[in-house]
This record gives sequence, structure tokens and C-alpha cells, in this order.
Amino acid sequence: MCLENKTIFIAHNWLETSFNRQSVELAKFFSIHNKVLFLNAQRRGISKEKINNGLSVYEWPGKKPVTLKDFFFAWRLMKKHKPDVIISNFSANNIMLLTSWLFRSKVRICYYHTMVKQYIADKGRLDTKQQFNIWRKKFFFKKATHIIAPSSAAKKDLVAYYKVDENKVHVFPNALYDHHKKNEKQEFVVGFVGRLHRSKGVDILIEAFGMLHKELPLLKLKIVGSGSEQDNLKKQVEDIALSNVTEFKGALANDEVIDFLTSVSCLVVPSRWDNQPTTIMEAFSTATAVIASNAGGISEIINHNINGLLFEKADAKDLYRQLKRIFTEDGLKNLLAENGRVSFIEKYNLESWTKRFEKLIVDSLHV
Repeated sequence: MCLENKTIFIAHNWLETSFNRQSVELAKFFSIHNKVLFLNAQRRGISKEKINNGLSVYEWPGKKPVTLKDFFFAWRLMKKHKPDVIISNFSANNIMLLTSWLFRSKVRICYYHTMVKQYIADKGRLDTKQQFNIWRKKFFFKKATHIIAPSSAAKKDLVAYYKVDENKVHVFPNALYDHHKKNEKQEFVVGFVGRLHRSKGVDILIEAFGMLHKELPLLKLKIVGSGSEQDNLKKQVEDIALSNVTEFKGALANDEVIDFLTSVSCLVVPSRWDNQPTTIMEAFSTATAVIASNAGGISEIINHNINGLLFEKADAKDLYRQLKRIFTEDGLKNLLAENGRVSFIEKYNLESWTKRFEKLIVDSLHV
């Protein structure tokens, strides 16, 4: 059974990059048989754009959809179009959930992206600001009929910190567009892609890389991303004399990230805590071997020794051991890479994901 003759609001960024593309493709998919209004938080200076007969893109009036004028903007659209379903992300969640609840939309879905435990891993504690945010979000989460958690770890986080009814939380892994680019190079390079924040554990990677470089002096480390820990990480590299083999590449565009992943021997995801890192799925899509910590939802994506390698979180020595295996065990890197590609096709490919999301809504409408 497909979703037909419904009015659907989707709030996200109208961008065909990374996780944003998930919402764009969902909007296009639903617009074949439904009326879809996409509320775009990515400022382009276009108040309304008609994509096809069933899909229009509107731009929020504020820089972020969090102001009173954004609330009235959503109010007017909902009053006019009376949505049956709303799907919201990030800063749009509060306004979208409140207004759709007031208009009694039957299905009110929001995403839960950044976990509280990840915030604690970054800041070292749960400060007053974050405690207030939790208190505020509790109110809005109560207005949702469904909350999408990309991992079981995220679901546990929601239940523990926001006291959300676990029956309304659905574990639904994210999906990505298949660029059909494959890693066929044999570069002697360890790669990282992500925010340079404490929770991402890049310092752990640098420490482990330093151990391995003593045994494999031709090995290089390339770090993609930016963030508050960048200066500290550069100093760490200098202190252990790795500057000549380490490159900080800064932030890259999505297509550039895909190309980067096809050029490294392996991707390392050394997070102290994480939800469902997009970069792992991007590496899977390019058949790039992955080594990651067993933190948060990562162990739900990686099956150790099958489609990737896991190491004990915050344990640089264990990461060193797993990294060494990539470069010393015959056939291991290629085995992990090929199995990662299979995982992407079966679980994280957008083509099958849109149909699974449609089933979630159809089942909800017919309860």
C-alpha cells in the first residue's frame, strides 16, 4: 500500500548533499502521489519554488526557524494546507511539532540527531544551558507522534534524558545517495572525516597513529574537518614529531569527501560517543575499509571482522592494534571494504530507504 492524496510538510535543508539529500529524495518520492511542501532552512533568497506539480519549496523567513515570525509563517501554511503528515529536522523541530499539534496533524515526526551523551563527551559535563535545552525539548517532544532515532543508542538517550515514551521512538537508520565511486587505490594513508571536537576522539587517533608510524614510517595521516579542537590537535601532532606525515585538510564539500574516501587505505572513526556517523556509511558506499570505536550506535553499523573493525573506545593501544591489522594482514582490507559496500546496498541506500519510510507513515495513518 502506498501513500496517496495526503498533504505532507517536510522541514530540512534543500541540499543534495549527505544527510540533507535524504529529505530531498523523500520529498520528491512522496510528491508523485501527494502534495508536498518542503520548508527549507538553507537560505537561497527564493521564497517559493515549484519543483513539480506535487512539490513546492518554501524558505523560512528567519536565518533559523526559531523566531516568532517563523512560527507565524508555519501557522499560515498549515492553516491553508492542513497537513496530514509533518517530518522535521534540527532547529525546525520545535515550531513544526507545536504548530502541527495545534492543527491536529495525524502524523507528526521529528528526528533526533545529536545525543546528550555526545554533548557531555564534548563539554565534559551537562551544563546549565544544556539542562535548559533538555527541559524545553521535553515539552515539544511530547507533541510528536513519532521520533526517529538513527540508532538504538539514540533511542536509549531519548528515553533516559527526555523521558520520552519508548513506544513512540522508532530506530530508523539514515540512508545516503549512491555516488557509484569505488576505492580502487592503494594509498598508504589513514583518513579521518568529521568535526574536530573532543567527542570525535581525533586525539586518540593521533596517539595510535604515532605508535604505528614507528613501525610503518611511510604511513601518512590525513584529517578532514574543522572545529574547536583543531589547534590542540595540531600541537599534539607537533609534540610527537608527526607534522611531516600529517595533513589537516580542513572542511570539504560532500563530493570532495567522497573523492577523499576513495583515496585512503582506511577511514578511522575514533569517537568517544556517537549516534550513527554518516561518514561510516559514506565509506561503505565507496568500498573503503573502516575502523571505529564501539561507542554509542557505531557497533550497530559495524560487525567486527566482517564489514569493519571495532576497537575499545578511548583506547589508543587497541586502535593501534586494529590499524596495524589493516596494513599487515593479507586480504583483510579488501574483505572489509567489499563487505562494507554490501552493507551499504542492503541497509543504507536511499532507493530502498524511501519505501521503508513510506511504510512507517502508512502504518501510522491506518492505526
